[in-house]
Amino acid sequence: MAEFGGWYADLARTSDGTFAHQGPPEEKPDKYRDWDATGAWLLGLAVPRRQLLLTGKRPSTCGAMSEGEVAELIDAGRGWNNRDRGSYYAALEERELLERLGSWSPVVRERAATALTRAGDTVVPELIARLSAVRLETRLGACQALAHL
Repeated sequence: MAEFGGWYADLARTSDGTFAHQGPPEEKPDKYRDWDATGAWLLGLAVPRRQLLLTGKRPSTCGAMSEGEVAELIDAGRGWNNRDRGSYYAALEERELLERLGSWSPVVRERAATALTRAGDTVVPELIARLSAVRLETRLGACQALAHL
């Protein structure tokens, strides 16, 4: 870095001090042409200084997740992708959708509430009962489902 990096880093900066994505050495630009690459440059410049702490010196401010919490987190993201947004939740049984209305994840609650609309008015008594649940998430999920219905 001492021999090469200093002057090159100065020349690679834009007028506002950031670093633009340089792109591959091709005639036509790639799809990342206008990306701000300042973070990547700072990481690269920090490595030889041995001042890069990705894992940190201090303990984390939040505790480690349990195996059950990790499984729940993974399950919350399961069954959705940008090309197929609805078929996973549409295939779930009504009982499972009602259970997911109590999820910690607002996204899971929303997806379950949307999928429950296919059940129509048959789930309304169950949703009304959930409005007095102890957990706030369950009450919120019931409200979302009722709003969709």
